[in-house]
Amino acid sequence: MNEIDLLHQQIDALKKEKREYLESNDRFSAIFELSRLGNKIINRDLTILQVNQALVILLGFENKDEIVGTKIFDYAPIDRRADWKFLQEKLWANLTPSFSLETCLSERMVP
Repeated sequence: MNEIDLLHQQIDALKKEKREYLESNDRFSAIFELSRLGNKIINRDLTILQVNQALVILLGFENKDEIVGTKIFDYAPIDRRADWKFLQEKLWANLTPSFSLETCLSERMVP
């Protein structure tokens, strides 16, 4: 096999990898957006990066932009904030790459 054939194989492999990534991303986006459960993506400091429409409706807002950029603590009842604090500590310590947390949120608690 010559060098050009090897390069073509590498290019084909990269194209396949990219296509699979895009398909996976599309599936995730569809599941995230179309879920009837209120979904959110947060970062380590518990800032909300993305939400689906179900969460917008559950929290009583008109659109996602009203929620994105706020903190999850803004919607956590006082007696449930410890759940989020525990999660934040695990995320900061890199003890978990992902999580599932069953808790509750309500309309914005902090002005």
